[in-house]
Formats: sequence, C-alpha cells, structure tokens
Amino acid sequence: MTITPEREEEIDFSDSYYNSNQSILLQADSHFIIDEDDDLSNLTIGAQTGTTGEKWVLDNLINIANATMTDDQLKRYDTYTLAILDLDNGNIDAVILDNPVAESFAKDDNRRVEYVIQTDEYFGFGVSKGNTELVNGINEQLALYMESDDWATLLDKYFE
Repeated sequence: MTITPEREEEIDFSDSYYNSNQSILLQADSHFIIDEDDDLSNLTIGAQTGTTGEKWVLDNLINIANATMTDDQLKRYDTYTLAILDLDNGNIDAVILDNPVAESFAKDDNRRVEYVIQTDEYFGFGVSKGNTELVNGINEQLALYMESDDWATLLDKYFE
C-alpha cells in the first residue's frame, strides 16, 4: 500500500519496502496522448477508488485551472482488475495505476505502458493504528528478508 500522510492519520505503516511511480496503461493500438495543451474532453480514464492514481487524475487533470477533463470522465473501480477489463473491452481509454502493476499487465501484447508519472511513492504494510508490536515485528522481518537473495528474486519477478 502506498504510504501517504492521509493514510498515516488512519493506520500505521511498516518501513517502506519499495519505491514506485504511477503509470498510464493503454491498449497497444491506442493513440492516447496527455499533454498540457491537449483537449482531454473526449477521453475516459479509469482508476481504482481511493488510490494515488485516482488522486493524481483529480489533482492534475480535473481539479486544475483550464481543465479540459471533467470528473465524469474519471471512471472509478473497486479493483484495478475491473479497470483493466474495461480497458480491454474498449469502455475506457486508459488506466492509471502503480507502475509495477501496469508493467505486469503490459506483458500482454494487447496493452502497453505509455507514460510513467514521477510520483515517488513508497509502499509499506498497513496495520491498525497503535499496533506498535506488529509494526516492529513486520519491520524486523522485512529488514531480514530484504537482505536475502529471495528478496532480489522477488523484485526481479514482480517489480522490475
């Protein structure tokens, strides 16, 4: 889960285990372009509700001066897999999601990652607020695991 100040008000986080950015996933044959001067009024972007991807679309494409994209053009999903399904079916033009996840879905020849948005996000494990014992235990085991060869294999397989 991405560690954000808003989430830190509600839950506690482990130490970060990965740094990532957001990406825009498209159909392989898409001509989708995001540029400050582009008219986005005919595009629909999908994002999982409550994610940093949804927040980025709101903050950078909708809730800005001279925006050509409206809130109606942001389709929200309970899971990112539902957004990918709608992308594949041509119901939306793009999906914004964490870069490692987007890269994984782009391994399918029908999709591609076109843009990486530099958001410099950190992933961590979220736990109930005040559960210091659990956070400390996770951090201890996480540090040990991140020093192992298994960690490098896991990163290569799922994140790189």
